[in-house]
Amino acid sequence: MYTRWREWVSDRWELSTLLGFGSGLLIVIAYLWRLGAKPFGASETNLVNSLSLQNIKDNPLNAPHNLLLLALKHWHHAGPTGARLISVIFALIIIVCFYLMVKFWLGRFGGWLGALMLSFTPLFMLAGRNAGNSLMVLLPIVSIVAYMWMLRGGKVSLWRLLALTLAAVLSAYSPGGLIVLIVGAIYERHNLAKLFKAASTFSLAVNIVVLLALLTPIGWASARHAATLEQFFLVPATWLGATVIVKSIGWSVLALFWHSSTHHVLQVGQLAILDATEIVLALFGFYALWSKAPKKLYPLIFIAACGVLASAINQNYDLLLVCIIPILVVAATGLRYLYLEWTRVFPRNPLPRGLALIILVTVIVVHIAWGAHYSLTAWPHSLPVR
Repeated sequence: MYTRWREWVSDRWELSTLLGFGSGLLIVIAYLWRLGAKPFGASETNLVNSLSLQNIKDNPLNAPHNLLLLALKHWHHAGPTGARLISVIFALIIIVCFYLMVKFWLGRFGGWLGALMLSFTPLFMLAGRNAGNSLMVLLPIVSIVAYMWMLRGGKVSLWRLLALTLAAVLSAYSPGGLIVLIVGAIYERHNLAKLFKAASTFSLAVNIVVLLALLTPIGWASARHAATLEQFFLVPATWLGATVIVKSIGWSVLALFWHSSTHHVLQVGQLAILDATEIVLALFGFYALWSKAPKKLYPLIFIAACGVLASAINQNYDLLLVCIIPILVVAATGLRYLYLEWTRVFPRNPLPRGLALIILVTVIVVHIAWGAHYSLTAWPHSLPVR
């Protein structure tokens, strides 16, 4: 009986499946752990209290998040747990999209380790457990993954094209999302032309109508207040001097790798956003891409530079979340590079290959332990939070 049960399990549950399920469960538990234990902070209270349907009409920036929060407020469930649960849902969506994106480039193993690194990066984890809308700046990853899925082949049906349209609309309501969509459309104009040419006239017509209808709130709000559109394009309300911007760019870079100039609400003291494991792996990944695939490295550098610049000119620490995505893609590449180099040295001996896997997984476990301790223990007990 036991033998039959073991064979049944082994036929249906591979090791990779079990690891994926266990990792997903670990991430969900970590993000829900004592979610409502800490009362609302000042920024969370201001966001919840200021929400109204009229305010969202006047400024639809981050509308997907704010509408869900407003619904909870209407049903009298906008307490710490309910309000933060919305951010947890968006965080999990972004994690899944990041896994799919990295998997497309580096395979399942790279995607799995990359998703774990992102999930337990303290700034991302704290933003995902906070009732604020900081994570919305990463929503364009949804449209990137939807577009990559479209390019994988298959018939360009109405529903596939509609999924891409809805992902693009979701991204458009995030800070800087319109920039990503416009730049991406220009960069991928030839592939987009092929996709649209392969679609039927009816599918294109339906998607154009849906796109225009769902983007109407942005057009309406921008027509009434031009400053609203500037927020979508991350244009600051007040421009700083050139000297201040240069200094802010320097401090934004240091905030990623060394320490920040001031304390932020989603931070313990002035600690760096990235830990030592991410930085070291990113260095190996940078070397691997620079030496073997520089054309893939340039867009990642460009995205990270845009995140630093946006954070500097807007004096907004949260916008450094944009930099985490390309840096962790490079770090995941570094993991894969180290594994491949190890297997080249010992191509036929299974023992060194197993040892390499153990070492790499241990590195990720150390990162998980650090991120969990930072976000779930150190941050809630830090003096500014209390």
